[in-house]
Amino acid sequence: MLQSTSGAIWEKPWLHCGGGWPHGDVPIMHRVWVAARLDIARHWIRTHPSDGGYRPSRMLRALFIEIFGDTFANTPMIAGRAHRAGLSAHDDTADGLHATLMGVVRAMDRDETLALIRVYPELAGHGSDLESGISAAILQIGDITQARLANKFEES
Repeated sequence: MLQSTSGAIWEKPWLHCGGGWPHGDVPIMHRVWVAARLDIARHWIRTHPSDGGYRPSRMLRALFIEIFGDTFANTPMIAGRAHRAGLSAHDDTADGLHATLMGVVRAMDRDETLALIRVYPELAGHGSDLESGISAAILQIGDITQARLANKFEES
């Protein structure tokens, strides 16, 4: 049901789309989400990758971050930094891309690393004050994300 500016109640507004709304009478839409072209494109690319799967080395930065930005607990800056550094054909495999992303993680400063560790509840207690704790947590994050990244490549 949809109410228009004239107060008319449309029980089945989709039936009126073909002929349009009566002159001067437009629907009032509250709390309605309308997909923008970008939303549709993102959905399509995420759910229907091109034949041959994802090729990170050929992706534009925005698309790369959209697809791989959530690999590390929704930390897209890791994917952004990896893309900015440059990707090669080596990064077109799950193992190759994982190695590149882990290189970015290892290059992060201490505060960024601690913030990343805190996002993973299964790593509680790591990285609080010992460098060995931080290193162990990074290894565990690597194990966690390896499977996640492999799934992305298998789905494509």
